[in-house]
Amino acid sequence: MISVAFDRFYFEEVNERLLISEEQNRIANEIHDSVLQRLFSMSCGIFSLIKKLNKYSLEEMERELNYIRETTDKVMKDLRAKIYGLSWKKFGNNSFITDIKTYIEDIRRRA
Repeated sequence: MISVAFDRFYFEEVNERLLISEEQNRIANEIHDSVLQRLFSMSCGIFSLIKKLNKYSLEEMERELNYIRETTDKVMKDLRAKIYGLSWKKFGNNSFITDIKTYIEDIRRRA
């Protein structure tokens, strides 16, 4: 009987570790798929901007820099959301509906 209890405890512990590992992998993939790609895009944009410094007017330069700043803000917001999403269970709520509303609002603003 005690052996069965220890086995059950061990399997529950292994299962919990597996769930944690799966969640960590999911989050790593989300960050890679969204945040890192945007950062790479921003890096390429800055590189391109540097190469064309003498070809842009002041207004064009300001427009490009504002776009990069807005993209940076978006990346930071997304990264924060991913990090805070890790603890939704701790707070007892799921932010899925809020995330969808935010996404729709972002699309609406860009249209």
